[in-house]
Amino acid sequence: MNPPRVARVPYTVALVLIGLVVGLIPKLPRAITPELVLYLFLPPLLFAGAWELQVERLRRLWAPITLLATIGVAIGIVASYALLRFGGGANAETALLFGAIVAATDPVAVLALFRNMHADPDLATLVEGESLFNDGTGVVIFRSILAGIVAGHGLHASSILSSFAILAFGGVVLGLAVGFLASRITSALSRSLGWYVFASVVLAYGLYVLAENLHVSGIMAVLTAGIVVSATARASPALKEAVEETDRFWEVLALLANAALFLLVGLSVNLAAIVAAWPATGWAILAIIVGRAATVYGIAPLSALLGVRLSFQRQNALAVGGLRGALSMALALSLPSGLADRELLVTMVFSAVVFTLVVQGLAVQFVVKPAA
Repeated sequence: MNPPRVARVPYTVALVLIGLVVGLIPKLPRAITPELVLYLFLPPLLFAGAWELQVERLRRLWAPITLLATIGVAIGIVASYALLRFGGGANAETALLFGAIVAATDPVAVLALFRNMHADPDLATLVEGESLFNDGTGVVIFRSILAGIVAGHGLHASSILSSFAILAFGGVVLGLAVGFLASRITSALSRSLGWYVFASVVLAYGLYVLAENLHVSGIMAVLTAGIVVSATARASPALKEAVEETDRFWEVLALLANAALFLLVGLSVNLAAIVAAWPATGWAILAIIVGRAATVYGIAPLSALLGVRLSFQRQNALAVGGLRGALSMALALSLPSGLADRELLVTMVFSAVVFTLVVQGLAVQFVVKPAA
């Protein structure tokens, strides 16, 4: 199913713009809440992305995807931190939290914009793979940093790393265990297509909630389980019909969820607050541009050393395609009310989200070439 387009404007950008215009109505309640994004929209969208990932391409492009989702996230955080701290004059906690919130590309935004753009399949896999995995690592780093700040431990690397290890690796281990178990159970449902699809929905939501209650990363758990279940099902000829039905279901569900979520993003942005917070919002936009450029062009030589060379055109596409969306907004809104500069930080994040979705969302089609 091809997402609709308005002229040459991707439908995601059009929905954000519509939301921005409607959001100018006085006293209109802001629509985005952390719970809405993290518990209603995120689990199925993550599972849909993981289900559709092609394992063979993922294996072939493991080097740049892994680098972007790990070292690349760290580079983005450090670059945006340095610019905000020493250029914009932000305090250390605000600068670091901003970098952690926006360092990872939002899979909701990226997957929606690159779907059916007739791009090079390998480039699409790079963008989709990175956006899914660095979503997980970025959120885990954010939660680790925030936990240290709230607990009063300060920004110590040891506490951040230990928290990251528990959240990330705990989520992966849980995802592997549940994914293999779910593969065994769902294979018995191959003759009942409706129940097979229903089981995948239960897996997406149920595993996310279970992981969060166990204090490990729900994002990493759902991604891991989705890849395991999808790869196992696609390798079985007996599950061919069930896989095709599940493909159609998740494609439609992802399209509808993306449409609703991008409209909510536009409705939740207060343009007056963004303008009033200038020049801090200007520094935020500059930080996100510099951070993304440092990430992509910084890991390209490392990827080449590991055997996967990224052409300059692909690097440009990855740099411009590093969009942020509802996930970053939800993380910003989840900050505790007593945190210093909370409202300013939320406004800065919202300004960066609007810039990437609208400006970069329109520009990305000019740097992505159709497949030969």
